[in-house]
Amino acid sequence: MLFERLRRYSGLIVVIAAIVIIVMSILLGSIYLNSTLGRADVAAVARSAILQSMLDNRGSSEQALFEQTAAHVRLTIEGGEYRSVHGAIHNFRPADDAQLKAAALEFQNQLERGNPASTIKAYAEFTAAHRNYVMQRVGQFRLFQYSALVIALLGFLAILYIFFTRLNRIDVRLEEQLANKRAILDTIGSGLFMLDTNLVIGSVQSKATMGLFGQPQPIRGNFLDFLRPYLKTEERKPVENYLRSLFSDAKGVDKPEALNNLVVAMPEADGETVHRFLRFEFKPAEGAARPSVLVSIEDISTEKNLEQELMAVSESSHERFQVLMGNIAADSEDLNDFYQRAFNQVHQINDLVREELGDRIGNEKKLVWIEQKVIKMRDEAAAIGVGLIEASADQLFDKIARLKQRPKLASDDLFGLTVDLAQISKELSFLEELTTSFDSNDEIQQQELDEQSAKLTETLQRHNNEEINKLKTFAAKLAERKAKNVNVEVYGFAELPMRAAESKEVQAICSQLIRNAVVHGIEDPETRARLHKPSIGQVILALRDHDENSLQLTVRDDGAGLDLKEILTRAIEKGLIDEADAADMDATRIVRFIFKPGFSSRDAEQGDANSGYGLDIVKSSVGGMGGSIGVKSRRGLFTQVSITLPKTILARQVV
Repeated sequence: MLFERLRRYSGLIVVIAAIVIIVMSILLGSIYLNSTLGRADVAAVARSAILQSMLDNRGSSEQALFEQTAAHVRLTIEGGEYRSVHGAIHNFRPADDAQLKAAALEFQNQLERGNPASTIKAYAEFTAAHRNYVMQRVGQFRLFQYSALVIALLGFLAILYIFFTRLNRIDVRLEEQLANKRAILDTIGSGLFMLDTNLVIGSVQSKATMGLFGQPQPIRGNFLDFLRPYLKTEERKPVENYLRSLFSDAKGVDKPEALNNLVVAMPEADGETVHRFLRFEFKPAEGAARPSVLVSIEDISTEKNLEQELMAVSESSHERFQVLMGNIAADSEDLNDFYQRAFNQVHQINDLVREELGDRIGNEKKLVWIEQKVIKMRDEAAAIGVGLIEASADQLFDKIARLKQRPKLASDDLFGLTVDLAQISKELSFLEELTTSFDSNDEIQQQELDEQSAKLTETLQRHNNEEINKLKTFAAKLAERKAKNVNVEVYGFAELPMRAAESKEVQAICSQLIRNAVVHGIEDPETRARLHKPSIGQVILALRDHDENSLQLTVRDDGAGLDLKEILTRAIEKGLIDEADAADMDATRIVRFIFKPGFSSRDAEQGDANSGYGLDIVKSSVGGMGGSIGVKSRRGLFTQVSITLPKTILARQVV
């Protein structure tokens, strides 16, 4: 990882190193020239001293100074070590200037001869030569200084240029990535945003988030405070506990029903209020710098309305019949037989009650016989499922039990049972008529239910067709922006309509896969012509039965296919695998990298599909619906993404 980071700044490092080397070289040269000038100053002082000695005609006390000066002149010619009168040691090299060397030889000769006039003349020539030599060195020294300043300035400007160029490139990439993410968030029909550990809503949100709550601006602040107006008092604490558990180690905290079916009242322009039903999903964000949770919001209003409408149609007839008859498990023939037996039993009891028996034993026998008939009627009603008659017979049985408790039983006491018998008789007549009516209307009611079911299915199909048209429009605009020709064909969605919430989820998946196909897969017309491919690229979107319990969603393009080498290179650069392990990877394992969070197989300059935001979300969404995902590709020919989903997402299951 350290080597990878250093390689990003290799150009800047090379420039800085070159500047340091050049400046150090100039400094060393300056030090050398400065040393040369210093030695020249020492020589000048020595020559002045010997000249003054000769002019003053000093004696032996100045002999040491004379010898040192002569030695210095000799070292100017031959080189060596020189100790000045002050004790300082200087290292001399032979003079590299021919004129200076010749003047030094002449000066040395005149010193040895001891002729003052000739010595003064030689000294003047030597001094002139030395002055020229010093001025030449001074010029070189200044040139070195100016060069160092110019190079340092150029180096500084080069560093600034590289720095600002790289900074501008980073800014451009960030702007493109933000624009791409914003385009994705504006395309997705679901509400999306992030929550941090303090339950504060993130600033990056999908455009649909505002629309779901009827907000003109992005929602801000604490998520609990935002939800508070939509929650009942008893719902707030469970919701808070669940949200807190998302960032803790607490387990077993179930999502409250309020987050599966949140009702939001939306005022309309005409003063009416429309209720919207929302469902929330929470998924931990992988690879985030800080612990956070991705919140997705689905509008399930269409699904709820369809379910309620279907339930109302289904229950309208069922409840009427169940209230009157109970759960009838038999057919109409069995019911009619029961009605006849019950009528006979009621008539027999009525006839018995009206017989004149004045003794107590006779009334008790009557009551026992009546009780047996009522028990038989009640049990038959319970067996066949006629709850109304069962309940009435049970009430009559309770009244008989109370009569048996009396110490004296009169005929008038039995006569009171005729009121209950008359009620049972009316109920039997009504149920018999109702059963006959249901038999005659059974076919009509079934037809009405079939028509209602077909109407609901047609509504869902129309909803799916609208979503498919949006996908086609999206693909056309994206292809136009990329200067490509693309045709999108869709199969199976009309025959297999999905529930509203799942339809939006699948639309978001299809949107990202179509985006990848257009941007990464389909080549530009010139490239396709060179490869002898049709100028118009094909993207096929198909939904079909996979087996008894699942569906298969397929997105296939006839583009360039996956570049496994490029994917593996990007994986190594991102530190997902080292080079040693990469050598042994097969194609299946390499393809898995494209589903890693933030992975992109191309540089961000490409724009639309390279924010690294898409395929990991696709995989997560598919997994959330209980599905699986697979990829097939052949370089230069096609890429096919196959997604298996459970059939429970179909509206047909609801119907």
